[in-house]
Amino acid sequence: MPTVPTLPPPAPDQRARLAVLAALRHHEDLAQHYVLKGGLVLQRVYGSPRESDDIDLNHVRAHENALTDAHEVTLRDVCDRLAETVQDTAPRFGLDQATLRIVKWSQLLPTVFAEVDYRTDDAEPVEGAVEVQVTLCERVCHTALARIDGVPVLASTLDDVVADKLKVLLQQRRRGKVRHSDVYDLWFALSVAPFVPDPDVVREALLVKMASWPEYLPITRSQFRAVGVRTFAEQGYRALRAEQPGLPFAPFDVVWRTIEAFVDAMGLPEGEPVEVA
Repeated sequence: MPTVPTLPPPAPDQRARLAVLAALRHHEDLAQHYVLKGGLVLQRVYGSPRESDDIDLNHVRAHENALTDAHEVTLRDVCDRLAETVQDTAPRFGLDQATLRIVKWSQLLPTVFAEVDYRTDDAEPVEGAVEVQVTLCERVCHTALARIDGVPVLASTLDDVVADKLKVLLQQRRRGKVRHSDVYDLWFALSVAPFVPDPDVVREALLVKMASWPEYLPITRSQFRAVGVRTFAEQGYRALRAEQPGLPFAPFDVVWRTIEAFVDAMGLPEGEPVEVA
């Protein structure tokens, strides 16, 4: 009878992330209402080589873009329930301790940032922390049930991830903040991932997501050609290259042409030449 080979245990940080996802799954309502998004989905579901550290959870139904008292109660309840349960799920993943604590609150959005402090049960224990972000206001359009190292989790589809990353391309210039991973993630999703994003599905998801940010409307192809959008994108791509030099990197010009070609295929209106402020 064939045997299943014994695999080495996940790295300590990944064990802690799995304990959190298992704790989320333990609560049926949380498992149904909170979606795993971002780089961790690209890495663990779709095979991206880029390391992603944090757990990014978002409610399936977008709430108001403000941190109200009711939102704070909801987010604190999520953290309290995960904090209680992760202590029980931790031993399944080779941890003898896992403690979730709130680190800070967003000043503008219904978002809470937490960390899970952990210690492994190895002969030589390893201690560390992983980040957890829970958000209520981002719009999620398409989800799928996936498994990450055997743990079921509701995750964004590749189409939804691409729409999120395109949204960020337009936002980072106005916000004056360079994000390092988004251009690489787009290149991976559009060129390497095992599934092919659908331009029509991504267009509709992007329009839904941007509806909460009227200062960017209407969304046009010319917005993605704004000099500032490309400049910030290139800065982030170069920064990631310095941080993770072992990743397979295509030249930025090749990556940007890939993104522009996909945006063109989405069928957005051309729009007037514009510099996104």
